[in-house]
Amino acid sequence: MKKDNYKRCILLVFINFILTSSCLLGANSSSPKLKEEPLAKVLMSHQSGFIKNYCLDCHDSETEKGQVNLENLSYDLSSDIIVADQWQDILDAINSGDMPPKKKTQPKDSEKTEFLEDLSAKMVMARKIHGDNGGIITMRRLNRREYSNTIEILLGVRPEVESLPDDRAGDGFDTAGASLFFSSNQFEQYLSIAQKTLERALFSGRIEKSIKRVEGEKYLGRNKYAKIYKPIAQDAENARSFNVKQQTILKELGVTNKRQRNAAKKEGRILTPSLEDFGFKSMRGVNYALKEEVVWKPAIEDYLSRPETEHGTIVMSTPKSRFHMKLATINGQTQETAKIRIRAGAYEDVDDRFNYIEFASRKLGGRDVEILGWRKVTASIDQAEIIEFPIDVIPGEEVQYIIQARSRPPGSKSDLGIYRTKGYINTPQGVWIDWAEIERSGRSVGDSSEVSAIFFQKPADWNDSEYAHEVLRRFAKRAFRTSEPTEDYLGKLLNFYKLNRSKGKDVRSALLQPLSIILASPKFIYMLESNRSEKLTDQELAVRLSYFLWSVPPDKELMNVANAGKLSQPGELKRQTARLLADKRADQFIEAFSHQWLDMDRLGMFVFDTFVFESYDDAVLQGSRKEVYKTIRYILDMELPLNSLLKADFVVVNDVMAEYYDLPH
Repeated sequence: MKKDNYKRCILLVFINFILTSSCLLGANSSSPKLKEEPLAKVLMSHQSGFIKNYCLDCHDSETEKGQVNLENLSYDLSSDIIVADQWQDILDAINSGDMPPKKKTQPKDSEKTEFLEDLSAKMVMARKIHGDNGGIITMRRLNRREYSNTIEILLGVRPEVESLPDDRAGDGFDTAGASLFFSSNQFEQYLSIAQKTLERALFSGRIEKSIKRVEGEKYLGRNKYAKIYKPIAQDAENARSFNVKQQTILKELGVTNKRQRNAAKKEGRILTPSLEDFGFKSMRGVNYALKEEVVWKPAIEDYLSRPETEHGTIVMSTPKSRFHMKLATINGQTQETAKIRIRAGAYEDVDDRFNYIEFASRKLGGRDVEILGWRKVTASIDQAEIIEFPIDVIPGEEVQYIIQARSRPPGSKSDLGIYRTKGYINTPQGVWIDWAEIERSGRSVGDSSEVSAIFFQKPADWNDSEYAHEVLRRFAKRAFRTSEPTEDYLGKLLNFYKLNRSKGKDVRSALLQPLSIILASPKFIYMLESNRSEKLTDQELAVRLSYFLWSVPPDKELMNVANAGKLSQPGELKRQTARLLADKRADQFIEAFSHQWLDMDRLGMFVFDTFVFESYDDAVLQGSRKEVYKTIRYILDMELPLNSLLKADFVVVNDVMAEYYDLPH
C-alpha cells in the first residue's frame, strides 16, 4: 500500500529539492549563514550536573584521561569544527556504553537519554552551521567513473585510468569537489591516456568474425585422467613387486617371524631387495604408493566408466588436476562485446553450488584473476543446454578467458581442501561440459558511429585545413559540454595539426595530437560553469543532472529541453529527473552512491572460515553487493518509502543468493 505522502519516491523528491534549490544558486553566489540560536553555555546550563557527576572525575584538568579535558573544552559547538568533532566522540562513547567505565557510577537511563538527546540535537545544529559554505560550490573535475564514461561516449572506447589518482575523499565519496583537484603533473597523465585511447578508437583495421572452440574431452578428459592414473598404478605395481620379492628372500632365508628377522640382521644377511631397483627411496614410499592406488583407483575408474566423458569433461578438482578450462586469448583492438558459449549439463544430488560455471579472465602476464560472473546449469546431461555469457573486450588488453567451478575469496580454504578433510579424492561432480567457445563480433576498428561523428564527410569545396578546423571545433564543443571553444584556442590546435601534416602525416594522424589536447583541457576535465554570480543556465543544469544520475554527459532529449530554456521550470525538471531515474543508466548513480554511502568495500575485508560457512564463496560475496543495489533500484522503481531499506518484507535476489538463503525456487 502507498500512503499519500509517498506517492513519489522519496529519493526523487530529494533530488528535485537539491536541483531546484541549492543547485540553482550560482556556483559562487553568496547566501546568508544559517541563523541558529547561539550554542554557547546552552548545553552547560542543561547538562552541567550530568557532566560533573559522571565525567569530570576522569576528564578534568588534573586527570585528563584519554587526553580529554572537559573543564577546558568549549561548549560552543558552533565555534569550531574541531570542538564539534570532540563532542561527537563524547556522544559516541556515552551512546555505546564505553563511558562512564563499568566500575564508575552509572547514570540512570532517564539521565543518559536526556543528555544524549540534548547533545544530539545540538550536534545537528552544529553540523548545519559547519556544513554551510555560504552557497560556494567547489569547482571539481570529473572523477574516474565520469571521465571513463565520457571518453567512451565521445570515442566508443573506454580508457585505462589506473594511473589516475584515487577519487575517494575522506568521507568516502568520489564526487566531493574539495578532493577532485587537478595538478600540473596530472595534465601529462590525461594527455597520455587521451592519446592512447584515440589511437585505439581512430585507426582502421578489421577484427574478423571468428569462433574458437575447445572440446571438453581434449582439454581435460579421459586421456588426462588416464595419464594421471598411469604413474599411480605403476608405482603401486612396483610396490607389490617389491613386497613379493622381499617375501621370496625371507622365505629362502627361512625367516618367518620377528625373532628370526632380528637374528638375521645381526648376522648381516640381506633381508630386502634394493628399493632403488623398484623406483623407491624408502619403505615409506612403498606404503604410500599402495595407499594412493586405494584412493585413486575407484575415482579414476568411475570417471573413465562414464559414457559422457568420451566426448566431454566433468568439472571437479583433484590433488593432481583442477578443472580450469582456458579459452582463447583476445588481444583487444577495439571495444566489442564477444560471447563465451558452452554446452553443458548438470548432475543431480549435489549441492547447488556445484551446478554453476564461473567465468573469469586474467591479463596476459598477470597473476590476478578477475571474476566476471556465473551461470547455473539446469539441464540434464542427456538434454544439455547452450549457455551464453557476454564479455566486454577492452582495447589494448590481451586477456585469457577462463571457465571454472565457483571459487572462494582469497585466504579461504578451497573446496578441494574441505572435501579432502572429509576423505574424498575430488570435489563433487556438478557439471559436464561438452565444449566451450569464444565468438568475436567482427566489429571494425576506426569506423564506429563515434568515430564517424568526429570525422564527418568532408564537403567537396573544403581544403584539408578547413576540414581539420571544423573537426576540432565540433569535437571541442561536444567535449566542453556547455561552452564553445574560442577561435584563439582552435587556432593553436590547428597549428599542431599543420605541423604534423608538414611531417608527412595524413589528416587523421595529424589530428590525433590536437584531439588529445582537447581531452586533457580543463574545460573537458572540469565541470565548468560560466555564470558565477547568478543561477545555473539550463545547459549547466542539464550537465549537473545527467552526471549526477548517469555519470555521463546529457543525452539529446535533455539537451534539447535545456536549449529551449525549459529545464529550469519545476514541472519539466521533475519530469526529466523521473525519466533519467527510470533509465537503466541510473544504475550508475545507485551503485556508486550505495557502494560509497554504505562503505561496501568492507565486504571484501573479512575472511570467513569455510569449514564453518561452506557455502560462502565469491559468488555469494558479489551477490550480496548486487542484492543491495537491486533492492535500492526496486524501491526507487516501485516508489516505496525509504524506510523499506530497514523494514522490507521482501528480498531482491538472484539464483545464487536465493539458494544461499535457502529460499524456494
